Amino acid sequence: MKILFVVFLLTSCAVKMKDSKQNSQIVNVKDLAFSKPDNWADKFYQKTVFRLKNPKVVDNYKQLEKICKGPEFDFVTGYQAQQEEPIRFKKNPVSVTTSAGFSKKVYVSKGVCRELQLFKAPKTSRDGQIRINIEQMNLIYIYNFGTYLEDLTFRTSYKDVKFYVK
Repeated sequence: MKILFVVFLLTSCAVKMKDSKQNSQIVNVKDLAFSKPDNWADKFYQKTVFRLKNPKVVDNYKQLEKICKGPEFDFVTGYQAQQEEPIRFKKNPVSVTTSAGFSKKVYVSKGVCRELQLFKAPKTSRDGQIRINIEQMNLIYIYNFGTYLEDLTFRTSYKDVKFYVK
């Protein structure tokens, strides 16, 4: 009887061990789901960034509202794409240009989308406003995969204050 009890205990432990092994495999498969496709540039670059001075957001308030309320996706940083970021990006990109003629469609996070929407909101007066214009944007550029807004800096109505969003 004791032997039968011991065999029962060992088989139930084996089933538990097998279940935990399957769960770890599921987690690994889930991690792979967030990886971006293989890219030739993954072996050449660690990071590529466009730095834009005084960029303009082409989209108006209503267009930004539609983008900000739209669907999102998980973003994998950099070329090595080892893990997902906790911040999700909007599936529809925002259009950005510079006075020199540079233009790019850029994916933005939900928080940045909100800040851009507030920046484009109709205003009666700019006195005391936090977002007067965009001084600089840093865009992460991943060859054959997309362009993502890393951070931006707004000029404010206070000459000694900049509003930085990341």
